[in-house]
Amino acid sequence: MFHSLSWGLSCALADEDISSCFQECFEFIHAALLDRHSVLAYCTAGISRSATVVVGYLMWRHKMPYDKAFAEVKFARKYGLVDHLRCT
Repeated sequence: MFHSLSWGLSCALADEDISSCFQECFEFIHAALLDRHSVLAYCTAGISRSATVVVGYLMWRHKMPYDKAFAEVKFARKYGLVDHLRCT
């Protein structure tokens, strides 16, 4: 099953304020994880908005400090991609 959450944000603006979308994203991620679904965070513009949302979620839900949340996401992005490429 696939569900998506999209915002009316411009793909061209790397400095666009996405903080108004955080609460909706956090609740979406949390509900999916509670239902034991996987979550793929993806930004079509490739400007790290998805990573920003995931870092924010970790800080919000798990009360992680920014540095720890950032390190977790950085690790997952690096090794998740490598693992995926090995499977193809």
